[in-house]
Amino acid sequence: MLIAGSPWDVLRSFLVNAALVVGAVLVTLGLTEAALHLWHPWQTTVRSDKIVLPVNRVIRYHNDHIRGVDQDIRYTSNELGFRGPSWPREPERMTKIVFVGGSTTQAVYTTDGKQWTALAAEELGKDRKDIWVNNAGLDGHSSFGHQILLQDYLLPLKPDVIAFLIGINDVGNDIANLFDARLAGSKKVWYRNLDVWLRDHTELGAMLNQAWLALRAKRQGVGHETIDFTKVPTVSEAEAATLDGEAALARHGQNWLPGYEQRVRKLVVLTRERGIRPLLITQPTMFGASIDPTSGADLGRLAFQDNGAPVSGAIKGRILEAYNDVLRKVAQEEKVPLIDLAMKLEKDSRYFYDYMHYTNDGNRRVAEIIVAGFRELGVLPKLN
Repeated sequence: MLIAGSPWDVLRSFLVNAALVVGAVLVTLGLTEAALHLWHPWQTTVRSDKIVLPVNRVIRYHNDHIRGVDQDIRYTSNELGFRGPSWPREPERMTKIVFVGGSTTQAVYTTDGKQWTALAAEELGKDRKDIWVNNAGLDGHSSFGHQILLQDYLLPLKPDVIAFLIGINDVGNDIANLFDARLAGSKKVWYRNLDVWLRDHTELGAMLNQAWLALRAKRQGVGHETIDFTKVPTVSEAEAATLDGEAALARHGQNWLPGYEQRVRKLVVLTRERGIRPLLITQPTMFGASIDPTSGADLGRLAFQDNGAPVSGAIKGRILEAYNDVLRKVAQEEKVPLIDLAMKLEKDSRYFYDYMHYTNDGNRRVAEIIVAGFRELGVLPKLN
């Protein structure tokens, strides 16, 4: 017989209370999961080792924190899951161009019709009436995910040209490994442990994973936020003299650039094997040794981290240029047309709302450069 106040009573009371708490948590999680199946606030593009595209989706939201873009933003994806017009009824009669890249291609904070891919399509349409352009950019994706996107979605469509604006999400592989490793079949994340199962099979797990990835991206400087370049911490001249840019470049040259080059070459091979013409576009940013003409900020003295080591904006610019140099090298050796957007787009905060994403003015300027490149290179097939 149990005596009131005995250790057995205390244990029983604890177990009952714990069961009630666990039950309440499970009910709450179940209701949250059900709600997310009805309405999901974020796009989740990686599920169960596959890319899942947001088909036939219209998203409207009010922007009150990103400068240089519209306040009321409309983002529409077509039946393919991309931005742009629907697949043409007579595809064989159209010249089909698809742009591939990360967030600087997708342009989630640019309203429909003002993203650089749409503006480029409009301008190219003045040259010829058979132009069809789609934007297959996916926020956070790198060359790992681009390979899967090609194989699962784009190559079967057989567009005439696939243009790759890539680089920023491959720097140091931090974001690439976090976001794309499952797509690349990495053994490190293939084990069916609880966290992998939850993010692959539940909407709540996927949403929490997206939030964590967004936080990591922000810490790495590749998230979306308005940057006041006059308020970014800087390094003094004395501190700048102590920073070892050569060591940073050597670190990337040893650990990450060779793999990136292999993946870029793979994108070229996959594209050409289907009779599709590849086009490479270098990645422009606000990193580098220059003065921002709009704010007057000395971009070369901005303070950053590179894999835990302190670097300046000038060094960070050199690191990114090493990745752009990979595109230039592959383009030259594989005879692939290249638009050197990184060299042609001015480092001006009029064109960037943060270190790499474009304002409305930036989208217009990028479109001008891209269209000029298409015309100069003659990458489009001749009209029949």
